[in-house]
Amino acid sequence: MGIISDVLSRVSGRGDEDSVEGVQAALERVKVERENANNAIRTGYQRRAELLVKDGTDKQILAIDVEHDRLGLVLERLEAVEESLFGRLQTLRSQRRLDEWATRAAKFTPAARGYIAAVREAGKKLAALVAIADSARSAGFEAEVLAGMPFPPNLLNLADTELIDQFEGAVERVRDLAAARSAGPARVAAPIALPVPPKAPRKAEPIASPLDKPAAPRKALTETAGPGEIAVRVLRPGLESPSGKQTAVGDIIAMPAEMAAIAAANGAVEPQEARQ
Repeated sequence: MGIISDVLSRVSGRGDEDSVEGVQAALERVKVERENANNAIRTGYQRRAELLVKDGTDKQILAIDVEHDRLGLVLERLEAVEESLFGRLQTLRSQRRLDEWATRAAKFTPAARGYIAAVREAGKKLAALVAIADSARSAGFEAEVLAGMPFPPNLLNLADTELIDQFEGAVERVRDLAAARSAGPARVAAPIALPVPPKAPRKAEPIASPLDKPAAPRKALTETAGPGEIAVRVLRPGLESPSGKQTAVGDIIAMPAEMAAIAAANGAVEPQEARQ
């Protein structure tokens, strides 16, 4: 099983359906494999630099170049899968929240109906109690009623049936709206797209070494965080800003807070204030 297949096998967790925990486990595996690849590349750079100044053979240097090319492809695959995993994680978390709300809302309507029935029944009993006292007054027992029949407190304004009718109507409208929404097509998380391998073999390109001349400096990208976003510093090359811009290590970009927390946990970014 390849690295990508192994990563995706964790998405479903222990069940047949994708889960938040499974996607988080897959993202953690992506983090580990990225660290392994980057460590191997750094070690290869050091070895290549030694061979360049110690008359290493072309075969030895070419072998390192080929391995670096392979590791670069691994990093590209991991980058593509990670992007899909982030999207899947957001979808699953949103669906989990909707499901939890539906469970809680489903308990409300029966409880509200029970409350309405109890209030109406209590209203009937209150009316019967008041009728007994009124009948006694009509029979000439006004003083006796005042002394021997204390008037019950109307704690819930039971005599006002219009209020309970209004509440009942609101409960039923909310229930009908929820039923109409649930009758719509179920939202299914989109499948994770596997990275498509190149049609032709990649040609090994020269790997930059510490002895190579550095490229011209690039102007750093600086974005301002908006509502619900935080500014983060990019720690890994090739990361794309949510605004669609390509980034480089050291750039400051704005990310939604939840996405930034996941990216930071995977070693892709760090909060800007961490360096200040």
